[in-house]
Amino acid sequence: MNAIEECIEACNKLLRGELSALESYTRAIKKFETEGERTALQGIRSGHEKPAASLRSHIQDMGGRPSESSGAWGGFVQALEGAALVLGESPPLAVLEKGEQHGIDEYREALADEDVMEEIKQVIRGQLLPSCAQHLVTLGRLRKA
Repeated sequence: MNAIEECIEACNKLLRGELSALESYTRAIKKFETEGERTALQGIRSGHEKPAASLRSHIQDMGGRPSESSGAWGGFVQALEGAALVLGESPPLAVLEKGEQHGIDEYREALADEDVMEEIKQVIRGQLLPSCAQHLVTLGRLRKA
């Protein structure tokens, strides 16, 4: 596999994570009763739309085909949500926080990956990582409320 194919593969992995986040927030929003909670979660969900679009665009610019679904990660998140319900945790927020942390970890892995182009790394550093960090702050605030 050449460097461009490796970069496309890494970007598609990140895109699947963003698609999973969009799915997770869509499900979580339905579980909250107060308008303030729903509004905060809708804001975070919207915050995942731009990174998904950006990653799609970069993948297409490199001649790749963007992933259309969250793949295995999306299925894993659904199973985690179900397990959290059984265990009696605050499932939506706990799972969303874990998902955001997982996204941060994946972005950091991409930054360390020599096959990921510098242009993509600049987007990760300048937009994607700061956005995920802010999402964690918002989710933490919601959990404390």
